[in-house]
Amino acid sequence: MVAEGKPLSLFGAPVTLASYGSSVIPILIMVFLMQYIERWINKIVPSVMKSFLQPTLIILISGFLALVVVGPLGVIIGKGLSSAMLSIYHVAPWLALAILGAIMPLVVMTRMHWAFAPIILAASVATPDVLILPAMLASNLAQGAASLAVAVKAKQKQTRHVAFAAGLSALLAGITEPALYGVTLKFKKPLYAAMISGGLVGAYIRLVNIASYTFVVPSIIGLPQYINPQGGNNFSNAVIAAIATIILTFIITWFLGIDEGENEKSSINAQEHTHIRSGLSKKETLYSPMVGNVLPLSKVPDETFSSKLLGEGLAITPSVGEVYAPFDGEIIGLFPTKHAIALKDDKGVEVLIHIGIDTVELNGEGFEQLVKVGDFVKRGQLLLLMDIDFISSKGYSLISPVVVTNSIDQLEIIVKDEETMVTNEDDLLVIL
Repeated sequence: MVAEGKPLSLFGAPVTLASYGSSVIPILIMVFLMQYIERWINKIVPSVMKSFLQPTLIILISGFLALVVVGPLGVIIGKGLSSAMLSIYHVAPWLALAILGAIMPLVVMTRMHWAFAPIILAASVATPDVLILPAMLASNLAQGAASLAVAVKAKQKQTRHVAFAAGLSALLAGITEPALYGVTLKFKKPLYAAMISGGLVGAYIRLVNIASYTFVVPSIIGLPQYINPQGGNNFSNAVIAAIATIILTFIITWFLGIDEGENEKSSINAQEHTHIRSGLSKKETLYSPMVGNVLPLSKVPDETFSSKLLGEGLAITPSVGEVYAPFDGEIIGLFPTKHAIALKDDKGVEVLIHIGIDTVELNGEGFEQLVKVGDFVKRGQLLLLMDIDFISSKGYSLISPVVVTNSIDQLEIIVKDEETMVTNEDDLLVIL
């Protein structure tokens, strides 16, 4: 439908038809907004429903904002930018080319350059393009030259390999995304060098009236697009501009240098921060609330638990009719049928202990609760008694899921990876 140009809408709101391939800014904006969306949803969604309802609502709200508001923003701004460039061009053509040559990497990064497509197509039909494609020649080659300078100057082998490949891609084919995202934007100073030389050569391009006679992505291979069918020195001027861009950018990048050490340090710090978060410090250890055999949730004969719809955890087939507190915390839920109990610790971890499968149908028969909602309990404290022989005689499975109902709020939950016998003194899982 998008390819056919048919109008689209989402929940009645119009959706702007646009391509977001290789775009970064809309992604960054949405990731920034999603943290606030998640916090808001976290406040209004009940804990027992968070594991499946919270991500669904986040996707729905974020998807709507991305398609209707944030995504099209680059296209809308791009159209405004193209109008502004045309206005400047009519007053001071050299200034318009200088600005475009300088800011083109930023325009490409936001995918706003697609707003210039109608201008390029219109120009290529009626007259040669003297604005967008000539400016992109300076910008594309500047990105490639800056990357090659990094490849020569860098000390790290991986950086040299990435920069060299990205530089060739930009210079030969005009594909600047690898150079922009993998090199110049990463080290910043090469990006500044590319923008400076792009602006300077952009002004020169207009002063010598370089024009593009066909719609091809500007690059070294694409230089024939600047051949004037009627003759003249347009092609030779384009070659001079290309050489000047490469040399000037290389020199500026070389003298500005690259903060390779600082970039490496930030990467190490980020890795250390990740290790700390994945930590190596425990948030909570959940001990077994029952004596019995441990099973993975996947073997629970109830899809609500086996699909982990209610959260991560394990199941226990009890051999003793007693349920203990898995940690120090508060009783936050007791079912009238006495077959399930919910607890919460001081760190916010919420756990549901569900005795048996479909035992709600017993209406409390065979169960005896020893605590009430609001009670604070200690780990190992007896919470509930159950008659496992009676429950079994009624044909109900004793498999009892123990799940962290707010698993989505936890960084990681490490569960036992083997079926084994446990007592209430053994740990079941670790919450990070």
